[in-house]
Amino acid sequence: MKKTLLTGVILLGTILISHSQNSCLTDEMQKKAVSKDLTLDKKIAPNNTKSPSLDIEKFLLSKGFSIDKTGAYNGKIYTIPVVVHIIVPNNEAVGTQFNPSDLEIETWIDNCNKILNTTYGDFVYPEGNGLLDGTVMPFKLALAKRTESCEATTGIIRHYASGTTLPNYATYGLDDAKGVTADQVRTFAPHWPEASYFNIYVINGFKGNFNGGDTGFSGLPKNEDKSYDAFMTCRVATKLNAFNISILPHEIGHAVGLEHTFGKDYDFTTSPCPVAETAQNCLTVNDYVCDTAPCKPYLNPLPDNTIINPCTGSTYDGIQYNMMGYNSGRKFTLGQRERAITEFLGSRENLTLSLGATPIEDNSGGGIVSNASCEITSTNNASNFWLGPTLIQLGTINNVSLPRKTSSQVFYTDFTKKNCIDPNVYTDLTIGQAYTLQIGIVGNSQYINAWIDYNNNGSFEASELVATSGTKIAPTNGFNTNTMWSATITPPSTATINKPLRLRVRTGDEIGACDATKDGQVEDYTVTLRPSLGIKEQIAESKNIIWYSKNDNKLISNSVLGNYRIFDISGRLVQEGNNDSKETILNFSPIGVYIFQNEKINMKFTKQ
Repeated sequence: MKKTLLTGVILLGTILISHSQNSCLTDEMQKKAVSKDLTLDKKIAPNNTKSPSLDIEKFLLSKGFSIDKTGAYNGKIYTIPVVVHIIVPNNEAVGTQFNPSDLEIETWIDNCNKILNTTYGDFVYPEGNGLLDGTVMPFKLALAKRTESCEATTGIIRHYASGTTLPNYATYGLDDAKGVTADQVRTFAPHWPEASYFNIYVINGFKGNFNGGDTGFSGLPKNEDKSYDAFMTCRVATKLNAFNISILPHEIGHAVGLEHTFGKDYDFTTSPCPVAETAQNCLTVNDYVCDTAPCKPYLNPLPDNTIINPCTGSTYDGIQYNMMGYNSGRKFTLGQRERAITEFLGSRENLTLSLGATPIEDNSGGGIVSNASCEITSTNNASNFWLGPTLIQLGTINNVSLPRKTSSQVFYTDFTKKNCIDPNVYTDLTIGQAYTLQIGIVGNSQYINAWIDYNNNGSFEASELVATSGTKIAPTNGFNTNTMWSATITPPSTATINKPLRLRVRTGDEIGACDATKDGQVEDYTVTLRPSLGIKEQIAESKNIIWYSKNDNKLISNSVLGNYRIFDISGRLVQEGNNDSKETILNFSPIGVYIFQNEKINMKFTKQ
């Protein structure tokens, strides 16, 4: 055992020497992001796990966190749909140096997932409680299987750059001075929607160095959408050695909220020890995690745990093998997992609810809605009255959005276009049953109105106005906290059933369904009405769905349930089982919105 470990140390030490100038550019890119958003640094620095306003244990449990008696993780794994954009220079063929094959990308993603799960083997430490054991990071990358417009995809998109589209890219790669900038690449190959996909750009290299040098960078979860992505060099996706294989897990560590263990302001010129840590300051210095001891980067030779760490005065405790350091990435820690879950789910939980990685064949999603007969326009390009809906809740619809203000002049959003990837923008309702529509507003006084196109003709007749405030509603919670307004909706028996219908919500100064907006906003969602009787016949007509029966307090499906899990809307596991029938009784009592998952179904339902 000792001989094997020593051999691994020598091997990785050799890799370290040959790649001593490789570095992650995340800190450099984050400083650029902070220069554009001065509030970003303050959002990132505090460790949310110890915030007075957050009960960490309660938060983790609510998100499906669970460990067994031995400390092994057996809780929820958070799937992150991924789109890999390959920026190809010189029209290179698939499978050549700067145009990795699909198999190479799939293997790259799979290796990362195994490392996160501590099951890769080789140089990666398995899960355990010792200093040379790893920690499961409960995240899984999944290449996208569907586009936002409900088309099948591999999740691997090739963009062929030319001297016109990306001047000097072929020669210098990403280089602000001589090549192209990250923003130029994003313009050339735009992000897929950040709420539903994590975008990874595979490029030829940085600053003209295509066989060494910098390896990549990733945005942190609290970044603005436009800078929340990752850029990686081709070689880390194709060269299968310990160094390159550990780079993607390192960058995903950043993407879920982790900093470098030595801190973002480390001075590589003098190479000092990071800030000394104590129980009092460990949440506010270096990487904001308490079980990652101060450790210098680029240690050579790489010490084992019998050697004194000059930064602590004690023997090394495995920090030299941490995935977020610059030595030999083999493991994460419990503290890093805790911070990652709170940082990622606190800012990017919508990614874990996305249907982006679900095969299109399973028919998940809200369906295609008929076009509206009127187009919403605006008469004002400089509104700053903070008018517009900020939260819509109806059935399983649960969508947060920004009001109309100086930095967000969006006056109309058609969320029906996101039915294929976002389960928060559509719902099924039952004819004759009463539902509560809740609409959040902030800012100034505004009218609130809502329509459902019950006859599915594209227009909104007077009889289809389902909720109205009548007078302007004055928000009572200021500009930053929602004031909730509610109304009761009961779909009539004359409405169109089993077809996606358009729900329109409007708040602001205008009250007509098609009026041009001045300072407010209009948002469209999807509602599908189901008959109040004949549930089993309804299920028989559809493929792989579940239905909640209120009278029996059970879920009914048209296929065998098999291994299944049920989560509440916050992601907390509330029930699981292995059922060889097509129905199961629910053993939890609270009413609300839940998510049912098995190998065929990923659907929301409302327990009443």
